[in-house]
Amino acid sequence: MIARALRTFDGIAYTTVVLLLLALVPGAGTDPLGRPTLIFAAPAIAMVWFSWRLPAELCGAPLWGAVRRRLVVTAMAFAGLMPFVIWWYETPGSLYLLVNAVLAVYAGILFLYHLAIAAMVLGKEWQDGKLIRLALAAKHGLLYVFFCAFSALAIAVLIQAALLNLSALEALNGLSIQPYFLGAVGCWLVLVCLAGILVPLRVSHLLEHKPCERAEGDRECPPLNLS
Repeated sequence: MIARALRTFDGIAYTTVVLLLLALVPGAGTDPLGRPTLIFAAPAIAMVWFSWRLPAELCGAPLWGAVRRRLVVTAMAFAGLMPFVIWWYETPGSLYLLVNAVLAVYAGILFLYHLAIAAMVLGKEWQDGKLIRLALAAKHGLLYVFFCAFSALAIAVLIQAALLNLSALEALNGLSIQPYFLGAVGCWLVLVCLAGILVPLRVSHLLEHKPCERAEGDRECPPLNLS
């Protein structure tokens, strides 16, 4: 069970790396005409698989089961909505595809948010200050920097696009916020790296080295204390 959890958290981190490479490396995940392909959906599907593979119980944490279920649900929502991002890129004038692409981003944010909460639950259980700090930074950053800022941008773009019959890129250009937008995207990428790579890798490290976890039930883990 512990070995499976370790491989699963490693898999989530590596899948996040693959998704970022597909999104940021020129030519990655595109066809000969430069259009993105459904290969972008593969990392999202992998997130569903890894979330589903997480054990139902881990170190006796009473909140773990609920957090795991939320991870699975948000991963499934992200995987289901990811194709709309590709289709919207091919048809940027479609408001329907734009709305679903925005929902895909929200699903991704919620997945990372619940991943940070899962890490906080385990960090409290193991009394590991570094993991708790990493998870708290990821949780607050995703909520206040990513979710709130992206919501304000998405609402403004959707209103512009709906009222003026513009594409999302035209509506974004009409807002005249390009320098701020580039800065926000940079912050969001940092948060994705923190929540999707550093946090699960830290959890994997603790799963490998915590004495009570190596014993796999031979020793009872300390009770969860969220105070």
